[in-house]
Amino acid sequence: MKQYAKYKLTSINWIDEIPSHWEETRLKYIGYLYAGLTGKSGDDFKQIANPLNKPFIPFTNIANNIKIDPTQLEQVVMSEEDDNQNRVMKGDLFFMMSSENFDDVSKSTILTND
Repeated sequence: MKQYAKYKLTSINWIDEIPSHWEETRLKYIGYLYAGLTGKSGDDFKQIANPLNKPFIPFTNIANNIKIDPTQLEQVVMSEEDDNQNRVMKGDLFFMMSSENFDDVSKSTILTND
């Protein structure tokens, strides 16, 4: 692990010290948390050649990678009414809020591509 010249105490009970130039803040103050796609049925994910298909990040891309792998995107039908879906941007963090097994819960990854 990288060593820093100076450290300071934190209010986080499981981390004693952080580098002195770091800021301590809660995630809720620097971004928004939301669950993935909303209003989708199983049929929306099975239409391989539909011209309304758009890419989405499947949970396996989050569970299995440190960085989102753009070659592992999947497709879902997105009509004009679906324009309320959340859009992702370079630098976004993704967290597993639930999973099929306990070990994957809270895994995270970052989107480094545009």
